Amino acid sequence: MMQRRLPPFLTAGEIDEDRARLFGLGALWRAEFEAICRRLEVTPQQAAALMIVGSNDGTPMRTVAALLGADPSNVTGLIDRLEAAGLVERSAATDDRRVKRLRLTPAGRTRWTELSAALHGPPSFMDALDPKARRALRAAVDTMISAAESADGASPPAKPSG
Repeated sequence: MMQRRLPPFLTAGEIDEDRARLFGLGALWRAEFEAICRRLEVTPQQAAALMIVGSNDGTPMRTVAALLGADPSNVTGLIDRLEAAGLVERSAATDDRRVKRLRLTPAGRTRWTELSAALHGPPSFMDALDPKARRALRAAVDTMISAAESADGASPPAKPSG
């Protein structure tokens, strides 16, 4: 039987086997996402911000912060770096000049398109699953998400409007 690759600090008895497998799967996805980011010369946080701005042209910085689960003051530095790289531009909202709206520049739109394409398909490690196994995995994940949302009343973040 093949030995499962789990993070080295997860040893028998310290964590439930299912939790360890899910954690290991998350680590695989994170490694693949980080490789995509390195190839596109952005950090994972910058990639997440680009995905939000690219999907919501003119979104306020506070909305980006909320969707990233970050304090707005921390997002300022992130947006500063994206702006310095020529990927986003900010402007004052016409109805409230204190609100800064974000838009992708042409270079940012190109990077967003590349990032979207790289993230469109399933992660490469899912190539090991046949279509039936992928459907079973999706069903199991959907069941877990529904159960978690029901248990704590949580729901996925809503897509911000304008």
